[in-house]
Amino acid sequence: MKLYVASVAMLALAVGCSSPSKEAEKDPAKTLKADVIGVDGVLGEVTFTEVEGGVKLNFMVRNLPKGQTLASHIHEKNVCKAPSFKSAGGHFNPKKVKHGAPDAKVHHVGDLGNFEVDKNGTLKAEKVYKFLSLDPTSENYIGNRSLIIHEKKDRFTQPTGDAGGRIACAVL
Repeated sequence: MKLYVASVAMLALAVGCSSPSKEAEKDPAKTLKADVIGVDGVLGEVTFTEVEGGVKLNFMVRNLPKGQTLASHIHEKNVCKAPSFKSAGGHFNPKKVKHGAPDAKVHHVGDLGNFEVDKNGTLKAEKVYKFLSLDPTSENYIGNRSLIIHEKKDRFTQPTGDAGGRIACAVL
């Protein structure tokens, strides 16, 4: 795991992405970092880091629909085949519960909520989730899965929120 994280960090630096977070530098085994790809290639990166109180998500993704609110979810498979990214499977839902907002009492483990893309098409966000895990022995472990960015916002309806097509993907 440490070798993978270090090589991804070096690749990110080579293509002009940000350097690893301070938490990642302290213990890269508690970090998942991946390139976010779209139909035309790399759009940016996503990093999940174990912190006190949960797992912190950091987005730095460019060339998304400008000024839009977009949903993001962890999906069950670790495959990102463009252009549809359907290869990622459905939402990660090990407890087999209903879809919902990440702060709702009941929701999929993969329900990350909505994120604002700025007027330049950049999604830069940070959020901590209490229910995600970077521990491979946990039922809520998000490694070997994928992160999907959808074309619309999550309306938190059943069964998956009506967030539209998949426009970007990252293998975690």
